[in-house]
Amino acid sequence: MNSPYIGSSPTLCHLLQDKVPFCCLRLDKGCHHIPYEDARAYGFRNKLIIVSAEQAGNGLYNFIVPLRAYYRPKKELNPIVLLLESS
Repeated sequence: MNSPYIGSSPTLCHLLQDKVPFCCLRLDKGCHHIPYEDARAYGFRNKLIIVSAEQAGNGLYNFIVPLRAYYRPKKELNPIVLLLESS
């Protein structure tokens, strides 16, 4: 667990140790790091949370932060897939 400041107030949450390249975050096509071309290929153990929004904003931030809160066990975290029209 990392404990950085996220947003304008201190928020403890689960984050990856290393930043993932943007190309690896796309689930619609593979990249040279990860060859998967859809979410099913990842074999996630927990159910996905799919969020559709026109753009990323404060509302999306307020929705995601509690889903990654420090008090949630890592094994119980659900992958979050964002479907954004513009980023």
